[in-house]
Amino acid sequence: MNTLNLRNILDDDNQIDYPIWHPYSNLTKNYFNQIILKRGEGTFVYDNDNRKYLDACSGLWNVSLGYGNETINSYIEKQMKLMAYCSIFEHSNSTAIMAANMIVEYLPSCMNKIQFTCSGSESVELSIKIMREYWKLTGKKEKEKIISFTKSYHGTCYGGMSVSGITKEQTRNYAPYLLDTISFQVPDSSMNVEEGKLHEKTLEEYITMNADSIAGIVVEPILASAGMERVDIKFIERLYRLCKENEILITIDEVATGFYRTGKRFYFENYCFVPDIVCMSKGINSGYVPFGAVGIQDFIVERYKKSNAIIAHGTTQAGNLLGCASTIGTLEEYKNLNISVNVNKQGKYLKSSLIEGLKSHPNIKGVRGEGLLISIDLQEDTSGTIMRQEKIAYIQQELAINGILVYRSLVGLTLMPMLNIKKEESFIIAEKIISFFSNDTF
Repeated sequence: MNTLNLRNILDDDNQIDYPIWHPYSNLTKNYFNQIILKRGEGTFVYDNDNRKYLDACSGLWNVSLGYGNETINSYIEKQMKLMAYCSIFEHSNSTAIMAANMIVEYLPSCMNKIQFTCSGSESVELSIKIMREYWKLTGKKEKEKIISFTKSYHGTCYGGMSVSGITKEQTRNYAPYLLDTISFQVPDSSMNVEEGKLHEKTLEEYITMNADSIAGIVVEPILASAGMERVDIKFIERLYRLCKENEILITIDEVATGFYRTGKRFYFENYCFVPDIVCMSKGINSGYVPFGAVGIQDFIVERYKKSNAIIAHGTTQAGNLLGCASTIGTLEEYKNLNISVNVNKQGKYLKSSLIEGLKSHPNIKGVRGEGLLISIDLQEDTSGTIMRQEKIAYIQQELAINGILVYRSLVGLTLMPMLNIKKEESFIIAEKIISFFSNDTF
């Protein structure tokens, strides 16, 4: 996979130290031999040797409408020429107002205020602040605890890191974490019924006994980084009722699942309730510019108004105009392309093709998914033991050599292709993966 000798792109031939410290990486890895991508076009990306790869994970699940989308690019270009930046601390801007209105239109009618952020991590950070401050404003200052799920991932800032159960081993040296955060195992698609009931009972008992000190719960509806394990919908609905009975707020983290990834605008539309707070990023603007938002229910906004309180949160780039412009272009495209129909159609085709083509392979434990969020679960053998990470990494690398980029999870491979993917591109993904596995066992 040596697509480029990095020494050729450094200004000084004698300067051979690789300059980037990549996220979640150590410094012993040899980056001189990695794929170096140069350009993107639609569903495909190209490296410096002009090799072509089908990006079946949409960048990092965020390039939802592909590379070089003309509508999005046009909005960004026009805004760049008109006004590249406007601080929204003391001013406003028509592009920011339009983007906010379009986001609000996507949300339930009881959510009429959003705050801009620059990432999913920041969106979660803000939601924690709001859940805690809301109860302070109501006079219940002891309600500070934040509950999350053991397999969840909510970002890399201190708040999000503190409520991310899945990264505790990697982030343990950053402890102590944010005070009064606690994670619980909850019923998901990897568990049997009895195991799920046991975890639910444990959480229910904790909430009942500690309700006076709990501010809120952060819910990741599909545990994406854990291998796309879906948290049981009926459990979430029971959890919501328990929270309402005990005056506890619920935040739904829709950073990975929002904006049609599973076929619906938001995954919480599967529930019989509306969350108090919604975290958004990634598909909100197809990832063209760092951007995110938090949707807040009206009753929370009213409490802030009544208390004449402020949200002490904001960054220089929050609500940046290029992000707002790309959001307008993205949401316009979703509507024009009737994107939900395509996601459901291509998702069904891709999943059924993979199930049929991989069903007899001894290393395939199963194929799961909703919309264009699909997991290929891998096993060591027919015993069902989850495949070791070294093997999964090898398979991911070999698929890249064969021209398809996929994401590696704790349980196998994850596919999150562009939402506007065509039938022939879905076919390529399925055909390349099935062909690869048909030639070998691991």
